[in-house]
Amino acid sequence: MGHGINARFWAYLNDDLVKITLRPGQTLNWSQGRATEEGWHRDSECWEFDGYFVTNTTVRDGRDCDGRLTETYEYYCDLEHLQTNLGYDEFTRPAWQKLGARVYDQYAQMMNY
Repeated sequence: MGHGINARFWAYLNDDLVKITLRPGQTLNWSQGRATEEGWHRDSECWEFDGYFVTNTTVRDGRDCDGRLTETYEYYCDLEHLQTNLGYDEFTRPAWQKLGARVYDQYAQMMNY
């Protein structure tokens, strides 16, 4: 279960920076969706902290005239790099390392792309 230290970091949610705190063993989910002119769109984030690493799964999902498109990205960050100055502004952010990515494109799948 790790060494009992909470994971604290900034995340960009709802058009603003939000401070996230996770206890060892904790999972936190966030999701926001809306109708669009041609269908719908949903953004989701899931953070899990095992006491050593924070893992993040980001999903961008939606449907429009081109069909369903779902993009899933997986990242991790150790405690030491959760508060990294990435040069965007005065806030520190996790230095995420990419674990993997998946894309589902409904019409591309149907056309065997």
